Amino acid sequence: MSAVPTPSPPRLLYDAVSELRRAVLAYEQAHQDRIDALPPQRRASARNLLHYIAVRQADLRPLQTQLAQIGLSSLGMLETHVLAALDAVLDRLEDLLGHARSQRP
Repeated sequence: MSAVPTPSPPRLLYDAVSELRRAVLAYEQAHQDRIDALPPQRRASARNLLHYIAVRQADLRPLQTQLAQIGLSSLGMLETHVLAALDAVLDRLEDLLGHARSQRP
């Protein structure tokens, strides 16, 4: 009987960061009416603020520790560009996994 291989640590981290990114986008979507009510020139900042709030609702300490242990960003300073910071970590994890870069919305 063959055992199911356990995912590699980078794979587990990739899954965790991907899930965090999905949660961030879901939080934005849940507040889309508020974004739409703002002047167009303020919407990008509002989206980023919502992304930041969504990230900070999660306890990132275990994820941050694991990312730092393999030399990746601990997501500690992502305030100014939340999605870009998450995407950069996902890109590095894809590199470690030997995967082609994903196109993300």
